Amino acid sequence: MPTDHPGHSSKPPPLLEVYEVAHELKCSQETVLRRIRTGHLVAVQFGPRAWRVRRVDLDAFIEARLTHRNGNGGPSANEAEA
Repeated sequence: MPTDHPGHSSKPPPLLEVYEVAHELKCSQETVLRRIRTGHLVAVQFGPRAWRVRRVDLDAFIEARLTHRNGNGGPSANEAEA
């Protein structure tokens, strides 16, 4: 049975630092900051250089960029029309 220790949670942190987001997305910190500045990735600013991204916002960012395909691997009907 897991025990609860302060600072040792099995849940991911609710606020991620820019370097953590970059690591998850396998991109540079500058790319993450660019996405934040352009409004593509929602973040909270705590100071001139201190940004944090909520886990739910990172998940939404990723979900919005998934390529949806139909069951046979081809483009979906919406993609075929585009």
